[in-house]
Amino acid sequence: SSYELAIQTGPWRGSGTTANVFIMLVGEEGQSSPIALADEKKVLFTRGSTNEFLLLLPGNLGKLQYLKIWHDLSGIDSSWYLSYVIIRNTQASEQYIFVCDHWLALEKGDGSVSRVLQVSDSKELTSFGILFRTKTSKEIFDGHLWISAVAKPSKSTFTRVQRLTCCMSILFSAMITNAMFYNIGNTPDNSTI
Repeated sequence: SSYELAIQTGPWRGSGTTANVFIMLVGEEGQSSPIALADEKKVLFTRGSTNEFLLLLPGNLGKLQYLKIWHDLSGIDSSWYLSYVIIRNTQASEQYIFVCDHWLALEKGDGSVSRVLQVSDSKELTSFGILFRTKTSKEIFDGHLWISAVAKPSKSTFTRVQRLTCCMSILFSAMITNAMFYNIGNTPDNSTI
């Protein structure tokens, strides 16, 4: 059976990890062996990134119940903030969402680098806390022009130079507008703009 994975790293500073990440899926009809999530062509699990993988397993796991995800503490900055994992069974067209919203780190959170995540139900997915964090993080880091120029999410194609150009255009337009209307209503201004 084949599964498509999408793993979302948190958008906050220091959320990305340099460690090697592993995952194990558990279903009603069996479980997978530990799988290393790696890609030699690009850096994975950076701040605000969504990494996608295709897993080909020898047997059918049936309906997924939970997963275990962890890392090996390698690299110079191993701490990792995992937002959620989405798994889709490509053959059965079933999708499972596993919400984490916790640190996998020794020095942050509860000090654990391993998480067992149950399949999230609709009540959990629509809870205020999850919706608030998801919406505000996207609006702040990608939707807010001034903040996004500094804290651009790695998955965005809108570069920092483009964002900064927009910021400067808005700033200079405001300055020109203020200059045009400067001193109106007081002494007459005979200068030409």
